[in-house]
Formats: sequence, structure tokens, C-alpha cells
Amino acid sequence: MSLARPHDPCDRFATMRWWAMIFGVLSSAIACERLPRAVARNVAREPSPSYVVVRPPDPPTLIEAAPFSTCVPTLASGQHEIEHRGTTRSFVLDVPEGFGLRPLVLAFHGWGGDPDQLEGTTRIATAALKRGWVVARPIGFNKSFDAGACCGLAAESKVDDVGLAREIVAALARAACVDPARVYATGFSNGGFLAHRLGCEASDVFTAVASVAGTLGIERCEPKRAVSVLQIHGKADGIVPFAGNSSKKWSSVAFTVDTWTRALGCAAGAAEEVYARGAAKCVRNSACTDDVEVTLCRDEKAAHTWPGGPKSFGYGGSQDLDATETILGFFERHAR
Repeated sequence: MSLARPHDPCDRFATMRWWAMIFGVLSSAIACERLPRAVARNVAREPSPSYVVVRPPDPPTLIEAAPFSTCVPTLASGQHEIEHRGTTRSFVLDVPEGFGLRPLVLAFHGWGGDPDQLEGTTRIATAALKRGWVVARPIGFNKSFDAGACCGLAAESKVDDVGLAREIVAALARAACVDPARVYATGFSNGGFLAHRLGCEASDVFTAVASVAGTLGIERCEPKRAVSVLQIHGKADGIVPFAGNSSKKWSSVAFTVDTWTRALGCAAGAAEEVYARGAAKCVRNSACTDDVEVTLCRDEKAAHTWPGGPKSFGYGGSQDLDATETILGFFERHAR
């Protein structure tokens, strides 16, 4: 197509056609130049208020990643609500700056606790944000979670916190730019019990789980996919005993680790020591299916506390192991 102007200035129609053609080309060029800006404004819209209702996909299934590595979060840090089985539940969200897909950690507080207390004890959100990770800290039903045999009104009412965790992850998949290959769960005490249950019953969503001072609280653990497991426990724990509590149907640490070792097809006797400091020691069995691992960290002097954190529940804290850094380092080793 020629854009040369007609040579005959008296040919009005040819001249008009020429100007019309020039105007059409310029209009197309301007439209093409503006399109990316319009798209960018749509993608980078302002974050939602700090307190909003999040409605997850229905039904919640295996999460779908945001389509581009340039994904921009649409949820801001703060407290959010989500509808679950006809009730409104809440969680505290921490979102790092920047864009792109990031790991997600669900961190569950203990029975009688709350997200602020958990953060004060563990610094889990602070440490994860430094790595550029998203952290969601759900608020328990009457300050408790349904982890099977533990604990409180949530367990008595069977509120289905496994379903809640699934819905939170599904809701955050795009809103917080979550990488589905790096979704993790951790918790303390009651929250640790729930982390184990999520590994057993939601292994299609969670890549790895870590429990501090919480053991298996369900009778059967049959994960659909291989998931890595970390157990951290104090030998002097008088609340959730290292040897278990048969009257409350709380498994011992040995039973918990053995159950996971069998469920994940790990070779017997293959555990090796990977950490030792003072009264703390960690042993890892990585001879398991699909490159997962089962690791146990035990502290001979620690009670019902988060190792590396401040004193809690009137019991002395242990500083021979930093549970927060151990957990995040453990998660970093595993992605699908």
C-alpha cells in the first residue's frame, strides 16, 4: 500500500482519500501504543481495603496459578474474611511488595491463641516476608482448630478446618499471586496438629508441612500425593507429651514420625543426623518416594514452647534451635 500523496492537486477525491488513509494509519498506531497502558492499569489496580470479604472459587479444588509471572497482588496485608460452610471466618494476611508468583505459608496458632500471639512467639510472618513469601494466619473457631483429636470447640463441633484451609489457598491463588508448587502449612500445638492433618488430607494442595509441639490427631493418614514433613518437639513438653497422651488420643512423636515414614515409603533406618547444637538435634530421612523427606527435630530441654522464640505459657524457651528458620529452610527445599 502506497502512502504517497497524489501528484495532481486538482484531483480533490484522490486528495481526500489520501488524507483519510493517513488518518486511519495514525489512529491505529495511537491505539496500539495505548493498549498496553490500559491493560497495565487494569492489572495493577489498587489493592483491596485491609478488611474485605474474600469469596473463594466454588468448589475449592487444586489451586490454579496466576497466568503470568508478572502477577500483581490485588489483596493488601491486613485482616480479611472468607465464607466457609455458611459461616464467616477470618485470617490475617501478609503480602510482600513486588509482583510475580510467591510461596504461601499458612500458619496456625495454638488453642487459646490468635494470629498476633503466634507472630509474637514465632516471627514467622516477619521472616517469611523477608524472603518475599505470602503468609496467611487463620483465626481459629473460638480460638481453636479442628485437627481431629485436638482441640477445643472446633474439634468438638467438627468445623472442617481442612476445608477452610483449602478455601483460603484457593482464594489467594490469584489475589495474592501464589505459586501452587510452593504452598506450605505450619503451626504450634493445636495448629501443629492441624498442619499434620492437612498433610494427610490435603496433600494435593500442600507441598510440605511442619509442626511444632503438635502430633497426629487423626487415626488414618493416607496422603494422595507425597508431602514432606517436619516435626519439632521438646522432650520436656508437659502439655503435648513427647510420649503422647492416650486418654486424649494424641499420638506420640515416635508414632507420628513412623506413620509418616510408612505413608511416604521412606526406607527404614535411613535417617541421618543433620543438625546438633546443645540439647537440640535433627535427623532426616530423605530416602522416600518423590524426593520428599521426613525430619524430626527434638530438644531434650524444651517444654511446650516454640524453640528459638521467647518464653510462652510460663515455660522456659529453648535457644538451641531456631524453629522459624528451620521451618522456612525446610520449606525452601521443597517444591513441586
